[in-house]
Amino acid sequence: MVDGKMDENIFNVFNLMIYNAEGAKLVAVINVDTSFGADAIVARQEIKSIWELKGKKIGVQKKTYSEHILDIVLKKNGLSPNDVIKIDFLEEKVADAFINGTFDAIITWEPFVTEAIEKGNGRKLFDTSEIPGICPALSVFHSKFVQERPGDVLAFVNVWHKTTLYIKEHPEDAFKIIADIYSVSIDEVKSFTTVDKILDLQANKIAFTYASGFDSLYGISLTVNKFMIDKGMIEKKMDSSEFFNGYFIRRIK
Repeated sequence: MVDGKMDENIFNVFNLMIYNAEGAKLVAVINVDTSFGADAIVARQEIKSIWELKGKKIGVQKKTYSEHILDIVLKKNGLSPNDVIKIDFLEEKVADAFINGTFDAIITWEPFVTEAIEKGNGRKLFDTSEIPGICPALSVFHSKFVQERPGDVLAFVNVWHKTTLYIKEHPEDAFKIIADIYSVSIDEVKSFTTVDKILDLQANKIAFTYASGFDSLYGISLTVNKFMIDKGMIEKKMDSSEFFNGYFIRRIK
């Protein structure tokens, strides 16, 4: 996507900002969904609260959205990120390491969350349903594409809107379509929609308004931007108006 081999793809807000900070020119036009339990902190059974993570070893890939979520959760529970021992570990392998006893706790996403709980006898201490909007996923285009073919972007957004309406009005049919494509059960699809919340037009109108809370893309981008500066990933504040474009959402009725 960054190399220009695709015109559109899905990014979480953290990765969108990272790529743009490195010189990409990508623009989000839809907030398609948000993690609503798909990402979680899992700990050993004897650890019963976030506060009890103090001094414990936590597996997390550093300088990623997972570490960003972890830091927010720690602060909300009266801990500093420095109160825990963060071990930098590849995100796709962290559940296996937890099962093998390497860490006291990890932060990961489904299906690794369930795997860590079931195979590693883990306890879920937190999931993203507790802080709605903390990890939004975005439909992203190259800025050049948006400038040169705005009519096609608007058509794309309109089809997305019709799709979300269809899912809302005919959920069983919609879930069956997805189940057939991915060769999974309808129940599996239905279950996933409970932890990864599909956002509609009204939610997007809120997402593309300027506000400080996590309902707003601009609000969550402020916390991501501060995290990136604090971790030495970038040096200055980024201009979110360059990578969020709510024009097309506002055109849909």
